[in-house]
Amino acid sequence: MESAFASMTVAESFIEPALRVLHDYCRSRRDTPQLTDEQFLRGGVQRILGHCDSGRDFLQACQDRGETLARATWFDALHSPRRAVMVAEVATRSYEVFARLLQPRDWLGAFPELAGRAVWAVDGHHLEHACHAPRDPKGEFISMGLLYGLCLHTGLQRAPVPFQVDGVRHHEFPVFKQQLPRWLQQDRGPLLPIVVGDPAYIDVLYWTEQKRHRQAVIVTREKENMKPTVIAHHRFDRDDPVNRGVEADTMAGYTPTLTCAASSIATRPAASASSSSPPKTVCGPGSSRCFTSCAGKSKRPSMSTRTSSTSRKPGPTAKPPRAPRPISPP
Repeated sequence: MESAFASMTVAESFIEPALRVLHDYCRSRRDTPQLTDEQFLRGGVQRILGHCDSGRDFLQACQDRGETLARATWFDALHSPRRAVMVAEVATRSYEVFARLLQPRDWLGAFPELAGRAVWAVDGHHLEHACHAPRDPKGEFISMGLLYGLCLHTGLQRAPVPFQVDGVRHHEFPVFKQQLPRWLQQDRGPLLPIVVGDPAYIDVLYWTEQKRHRQAVIVTREKENMKPTVIAHHRFDRDDPVNRGVEADTMAGYTPTLTCAASSIATRPAASASSSSPPKTVCGPGSSRCFTSCAGKSKRPSMSTRTSSTSRKPGPTAKPPRAPRPISPP
């Protein structure tokens, strides 16, 4: 194996693992005489890693290297649904094959608590638009948005998923919610997976449901306008090097997000600090007991829904409309 790689160039050794997956694990591979799947895959990698400004520029660079590639053949292959399925299968199988090969190496091996627990870092990445990209209604170009997931155990990156194409602006989080079940099916582990993301992935109701169904939890930073309710403080060893930089370990929740018909659990202070009345209680995702006793009854509060159980005085009755004044004769 080492002698085979030693006789290859840098470009050939770089593409060799993907070509091996294409021949040994890909079922959608076809032998086409005009442009084989191997040539299409190799050309796609060169197109992405190269410095060509457009597809025509790429074909011109191939011709300068002595590689003959017809324009219609290449662009028709880019629009082929079968080729798209083939590339997606290569990307999926590559992750599975390389994950088995890299299993002895664990970048999170210093943390035994994370053994058997999938840990992914997710984020959106934008690429510069093509010269022929469509424009939005304002006449501006829209960048190509891709969602990627990085396994922090092996360092492998999943196949990027587009979330912003064709001149339309989209947010990455809805596409992530559609893609998460596939990731869980492919790489989960015996313990609850952890997703590491930026504040753009904060959705208290969504992640509470994911945790309740034992799907995944998220680790992220707090937004500036978020006001969590601290429920309990946990002790931790400040002398442990793992806890370097940790200021506090607390259990917190965001109680005003949900309403529920069950009894109140999480507590928050009253509106006025000087008031002598007891604190108002609401039901929210800060406590797991709430979603154990009232699963399926929670919903997002509407504009007229109150999260506290305080009584409200009835408003004054509406006055009847005044009768029109009679018009006096001239």
